[in-house]
Amino acid sequence: MSLKKSDKVIAIVGILILVIAAVGIIFYYSEEPTEESPGTVKEKQFIVEWEQLSGDLPTITEFVGKNEEYFDPINVDLDEGCVLGTVNINFNWQDDFVLKLALPGRKGEDTLTAKVYTEGDETEPYISTGSGNHTFDFVINDIIPQDFTIEDAVDQYDAEQRVLENYSGMNSAHFNTSITVKTGEKIRLVRLVMRILNKLRDTGNGFYLNVNYTYYKPIITEKETDNDDIINDTSETDYADSYYDYIKNTSHGRDI
Repeated sequence: MSLKKSDKVIAIVGILILVIAAVGIIFYYSEEPTEESPGTVKEKQFIVEWEQLSGDLPTITEFVGKNEEYFDPINVDLDEGCVLGTVNINFNWQDDFVLKLALPGRKGEDTLTAKVYTEGDETEPYISTGSGNHTFDFVINDIIPQDFTIEDAVDQYDAEQRVLENYSGMNSAHFNTSITVKTGEKIRLVRLVMRILNKLRDTGNGFYLNVNYTYYKPIITEKETDNDDIINDTSETDYADSYYDYIKNTSHGRDI
């Protein structure tokens, strides 16, 4: 069937309108921000590896006087998520005032008694005369954390929170201390005046506490995704191609 010139013009105008509409639709869908609906968030995998480390606290330098008791606590606090393994507290001292003119075996040495213990688990005291060096050993957590993979985390923060939940409360330890001194400057008849002076001068003794510990720290890294796991969204392109085919196959398109 032959079309009149006016009919052809109308057909051309109609096709142009459809083409313009198709182009507008393509640009609209390509520029519109994509909104992820609930339940379509892509889950990620994170590898959790444990690094074994060691640390120490500043040396505690103190003095305990006669008829007194040193009892300050010792606290080991690490970052959340870490697992504290062992704590070793070394106690050492040297008598800082000994009667130089005393007879052998009668030097008037001090005696120190030291205890370091956790709540509800008191250890045997360490008693030494003249000097001492002793380490109190504690096992806080007897587990060795194993590496593992988090299969379905949303992001890095989500993975970190899961580690914190699983290992909560395993990053610290608190200790009580008790240190007393018994001075050894005895008052004797021999050289009475000198020994009285020494007795008055020996008011106690200094000591040192060194705290060392081992612990495990989690290292969390995102697992690399293979290219085969990447899903390309081609729905917009397919829609545009289908609309183009629709225009191409209309009766107006075939007659021009």
